[in-house]
Amino acid sequence: MREKAVALYYAVRDGFRYDPYQLDLTPYGMKASRVLDTGHGWCVTKAVLLAAACRALSIPARVGFADVRNHLSTARLRETMKTDIFYWHGYTSIRLDGGWVKATPAFNIELCERFGLLPLEFDGREDSIYHPLDRAGNRHME
Repeated sequence: MREKAVALYYAVRDGFRYDPYQLDLTPYGMKASRVLDTGHGWCVTKAVLLAAACRALSIPARVGFADVRNHLSTARLRETMKTDIFYWHGYTSIRLDGGWVKATPAFNIELCERFGLLPLEFDGREDSIYHPLDRAGNRHME
């Protein structure tokens, strides 16, 4: 099961572009199927997609939320949100080997490369919930 969950994590992380500017907070907009339909999502909807994909393979999964500060968010995003704190940042908890591990499939690899971020890796054993540092060693998220 771990290998399948890890493969799903990378499929969601890199197969769907992270886009925090096209939020649709309607019931349809919060569904995994919308991410599949549009090819993009934000932290919450990508976490929903990962949970749904895990559940489709009988891997227990649920969506979790945390408040995180993003030190490297763009000026446009900070202006839109009026803060650098991402309230209700979405991640997925996946039950593997008798315990719950957290995984955040939000930032796709292309976004990480473009902004000099370290992509979050997930091995199915350890939590992978936020980017503490960027490639240059600057604080990114806490």
